[in-house]
Amino acid sequence: IALKAYKKNKKDRVFLNLLGVIYKALDDYDNAVKYFQASIQLYQEDFSVYNNLGLFYFEILDFTEAKKLYEKAILLESNLCVLYLTLVNVYFEEQNYIEEQRLYLKSIALGESNYKLYHSLAKLYMDTNRFNESYDMFQKAIEINPRHPDLLFEFSLLLLKVKEYKSGFELYKMRYHDLKKDKQTFL
Repeated sequence: IALKAYKKNKKDRVFLNLLGVIYKALDDYDNAVKYFQASIQLYQEDFSVYNNLGLFYFEILDFTEAKKLYEKAILLESNLCVLYLTLVNVYFEEQNYIEEQRLYLKSIALGESNYKLYHSLAKLYMDTNRFNESYDMFQKAIEINPRHPDLLFEFSLLLLKVKEYKSGFELYKMRYHDLKKDKQTFL
């Protein structure tokens, strides 16, 4: 069906991307890349076509090519937070914490106030033993989403690491209580 629609609309990036997604799902990577690249040929100034092909390469674990495409998308649309967050995934896989942090901070500077962003940055800081900065980011994430169980649990782990045992234990108990209550709901 998609191929028939494509024949009628050969210059429509939505169809080109759809065909790329279909071929990827069928594990036909050669055809998937062909349609994603056709989309880029027709829409060279559209950041989304580079981002879509970057997502494809990321999913097949070609981080070098994914990074190039994400960076091209950012060159075309430098004020869109989601583009920085897709590139963060590459730096996470490469364990390049400096670039990962830079991109999280860039996303925050663009006005993004999603608790997941602060939560991710808090975990990054915690993993690199930057506990004061981690604490601050956890606080911001909790301001936005005060009852998220994973967020509270990981914050409790940070508190335990920095020897705030009473606060950490209280948060841990609250997380356990929430999980127990959720289990009862599903039983």
